Amino acid sequence: MLSSCIVQHAKYADFDSVQSVTTGMHISQLQDSLGVEPDYVKHITDSGTVVYAYKYRLCEVKRIPIIMKKNSGWETEGPFVDLLVTANANGMVTHIETCTTCIDKENKTTIIDFDGIARGLTTLVTVTLPALLVFLSRN
Repeated sequence: MLSSCIVQHAKYADFDSVQSVTTGMHISQLQDSLGVEPDYVKHITDSGTVVYAYKYRLCEVKRIPIIMKKNSGWETEGPFVDLLVTANANGMVTHIETCTTCIDKENKTTIIDFDGIARGLTTLVTVTLPALLVFLSRN
């Protein structure tokens, strides 16, 4: 039985665009620079300060330890991390922070693939069971 799975990542900014953002930018300029919308709003205060969370991906350098020197290797995509951006009530960015240990528990969900289960059961009933019955009837 063959099955497939499509994994779709959330939209994320690249490492170079994250390096270009600075405090003092307007939040719309920051979004244009990153090229993505915030992944979620982490916190809103009564004074209008908002903490946005953006996803971006780190770059890692892979190397073969015995053959390659420290400064050589090839870049690969690293893990996803959160970029926490604090904006005041006027929309000006006042603080930028990277959080590598943040886990958004609200976004962690378990998805049950009912279509996959139904396909598996259909295959079992229409292919495997008749083949088993033919095999047993020959003996």
